[in-house]
Amino acid sequence: MIIREAQEQDFKAILNIMNFYIQNTTYTFTTEIQTMEKLTRWYHQLGSRYPFLVADLHGVIAGYAYLSPYRPKEAYQHTAELTIYLDRAYQGKGVGGKLMKAILDQAAERNFHTVISVITSDNRSSIAFHKRFGFQYAGELKEVGYKKNSWISTVYYQWMSSRNR
Repeated sequence: MIIREAQEQDFKAILNIMNFYIQNTTYTFTTEIQTMEKLTRWYHQLGSRYPFLVADLHGVIAGYAYLSPYRPKEAYQHTAELTIYLDRAYQGKGVGGKLMKAILDQAAERNFHTVISVITSDNRSSIAFHKRFGFQYAGELKEVGYKKNSWISTVYYQWMSSRNR
């Protein structure tokens, strides 16, 4: 398995993973199916400051992870938000761990002091996964999203490069 920077030829596989979670889970608050055009535009808006990595298993994209701006104000420039998703077929096979390690290494190399993950409170496996990598609980927002006929809370987990290096 190779962890590498995403390229436009990976977008179809990334969209398949992304749209599965949009359609079938409450783990993302995105409700509209994403398109190639939207993904391409968004990818180019990230620019070189924010890494977007894929786990490539002999040409098959098993998952992706990226950092994005946490908030638009200048004082947040050393904080990024993490997103990580795996194709269901590759969960529990070590892919997520390798992606997480690589994205956190990139965060430290790019001088991000803090990485934030916003996780739906019902996503217990993601919470446990983040804790394994040194993320610490930073708070909860109750019933801030509505999807699949349910109010959903989010929990915030925080990783700080100074604590984890």
